[in-house]
Amino acid sequence: MALRLGVERIAEAVGARNAAVVLDGVVAAAQGWRAGTLPTEALLHAATIAGGYVPVPAVGEVGAAVARLEVGETPAGKVPDAVVVVRPGAPLTRVELTLLRGMASSLALTVRLLRTRDEAKQRQELFEGLSEIQRSISHRAPLPEVLTAIVEATHDLLGDDLPALLLRDAEDPAILNVAAALGLDGHQRLMLERRAVGEGVGGQAVSEGRLVVVDDYQGHPGAMEAFRNKDVSAAMAVPVHENGEIIGSLMTASRVPGRRYSQPEQDILSSLAEHASLALNDAKTVAAMTHQALHDSLTGLPNRVLFHDRLDHATARAERSGGRLAVLFCDLDRFKTVNDSLGHQAGDDLLVEVARRLGSCLRGGDTAARLGGDEFAILLEELEGPEVAETIADRVLEALAEPVRIRGRE
Repeated sequence: MALRLGVERIAEAVGARNAAVVLDGVVAAAQGWRAGTLPTEALLHAATIAGGYVPVPAVGEVGAAVARLEVGETPAGKVPDAVVVVRPGAPLTRVELTLLRGMASSLALTVRLLRTRDEAKQRQELFEGLSEIQRSISHRAPLPEVLTAIVEATHDLLGDDLPALLLRDAEDPAILNVAAALGLDGHQRLMLERRAVGEGVGGQAVSEGRLVVVDDYQGHPGAMEAFRNKDVSAAMAVPVHENGEIIGSLMTASRVPGRRYSQPEQDILSSLAEHASLALNDAKTVAAMTHQALHDSLTGLPNRVLFHDRLDHATARAERSGGRLAVLFCDLDRFKTVNDSLGHQAGDDLLVEVARRLGSCLRGGDTAARLGGDEFAILLEELEGPEVAETIADRVLEALAEPVRIRGRE
């Protein structure tokens, strides 16, 4: 049941109809093939060579994407444990391959736990929790929701009452902030907020780039006083990565006397941290793609699509409030002459300088955009009257009247 659910989730996450789990030399679970059509030998071969081709009914031979399942050592001559995904059409992207490896890691952890009978309940809760997190990531749930779900899963799976996710401050990477947490009172959260990298168990995991486990928190030299006073008995933390760089840590702490973290529990925290890394990488990729789709690649200004969207919203706000707005249109006379005489690189340099000068003329809430070619537009909101737009227009003309020197030419 768990393997079948796992292979279904993996196929869904990467948009594939066909996927299989190879475990102990057999196809233990599969998705997408009708009864009697499962290409067992091709799947086992793909798992062995970490690639190859697998037949799909009504399609033909399709390249396979393979992620190893680190369940245990594979004896010589045996088929490695692996997840095999077969998707006709475009091959899996780098982001999808990363997601596949992360989900395979979670499935491998589940398999290892499934082999430990004493932890049956925890196994199911772990798999369900990780599956739900994977679903949230693949469905592009808001990042704060995903990070909170990871912290809640840490609490549910490990039973500790003080889990938290810490991330480097965007302005000062030497500082860690609380991205999500449970069970912290106001003083404890204040102590965690704005802490220096290297401070406490969570900060130590970031500075040393490794899993940190402290079984005797009261006697630990790096223990934080706020947690020592709250009778914290044990804590552990593991780094969280973004594009291979350590940008935070997932930590948990317990008040239960004599608490000791077992190897499976350490694996659980590491797996949850991997999911936090996946979520952060995915969010950054989506943000970059969105920015690229809505901004001019040369000047960095909003493009025509984003400008029209902001204009629509500004118009609706003005109609509701009775406010005023204005649009200024600007193009560069004789721009073609610059391209023809000095080359397109010089023309590009001129456009970048014009964008910079336009930006220097605007107020905080105004928008300058490049519509295409040598055409620019400016959206002015919350105007007291037409004279404000005239003043900004004059300011733009004055800024553009200043000579521009490019490659030694004026």
